[in-house]
Amino acid sequence: MEQTKFNNILIIRLSALGDVAHCLPALDALRRHFPEARISWAVEEAAAGLLEGHPQLDEVIRVPRRAWAASLRNPLRWPSLVGGITKFFAGLHGRRFDLAIDFQGNLRSGLVSWLSGAPVRLGRGRGHAKEVSYIFTTHHHMPPPRVHRVERALSLVEHLGVNTTGAKAVVPVDPQARESVSRWLAENGRDAAGRLVVIHPGASAFGSLKKWDWGKYRDLAQRLVREDNMIVVLTWGTESERKECETIAKAAGEGVHLAPKMPLKELVALLEKAAVFIGADTGPLHIAAALGTRVVGIYGPKDPVIYGPYGDGHVVVRSGEPCSPCTLRHCAEVICMKKITAEDVHLAVKKVLV
Repeated sequence: MEQTKFNNILIIRLSALGDVAHCLPALDALRRHFPEARISWAVEEAAAGLLEGHPQLDEVIRVPRRAWAASLRNPLRWPSLVGGITKFFAGLHGRRFDLAIDFQGNLRSGLVSWLSGAPVRLGRGRGHAKEVSYIFTTHHHMPPPRVHRVERALSLVEHLGVNTTGAKAVVPVDPQARESVSRWLAENGRDAAGRLVVIHPGASAFGSLKKWDWGKYRDLAQRLVREDNMIVVLTWGTESERKECETIAKAAGEGVHLAPKMPLKELVALLEKAAVFIGADTGPLHIAAALGTRVVGIYGPKDPVIYGPYGDGHVVVRSGEPCSPCTLRHCAEVICMKKITAEDVHLAVKKVLV
């Protein structure tokens, strides 16, 4: 694609948290290449808090997909739903974007790209885009095989002639959220300077094979407290995750704490304070890595070359099973996760804390 000057750019990466974090270095490269351009990002509400207040963005456009889906289930709300969707896309089209970049590559993101009205719409080519979303883009890019998701996103903007050398994630940390987290730690007697470990045991239902046993998280947390004098905070998103974390905290005993319900901005502030983050391939892991917090990732079915914590200083723990990594959604054994021990992960933590 010939180098062109774009003045009004729309980034489309609607979800999920980790995937949005993976696109932040590409935003950095775009901003450096087009310093005077207006850059907006279309994102669903669940991940919007990661982008609000971002110094490299001019606007965060919230796509209320969940609200639309809820209205779709109630026929009485269909007239207002149609009106709301029409108004949203009229507003999007009215911004007069000259370039839309679809980092997601599925039907939802393809429609957002097309309905933006941007004359140049860049996305993945056939065979790499899901749900025939390539029909909505005017320019197609074929990503390199088996590269990290961050590098995959960077390769897309390179198609525009953008130099991505030295591109890095910039993660805004809200000052009020930072103060709120500091206050919570202080009020609960947790002087965690340099000694805070954040563990996120949860994983989405879609990625349930990535989950590590709660009893091993308990054993790991106890080791970190008793042997390393660390303060452990367990984070969660859903109610089922909260219950699991509560069980782990109670079983692990003193020094292991359940985080309160936190909006995304406060979770980011907590991850910023941590000396190390521990968890599987989840959104919080990738946010921690983007912040520069050291990460110990527990990986079984997921390929760490593609989905591991990005950057230097992180450690991935694997069992080395010949069937791992894989692309299965269902597995009777998940032996690749079962064979990873609390001792394995504890040794990895010691490496990153040296």
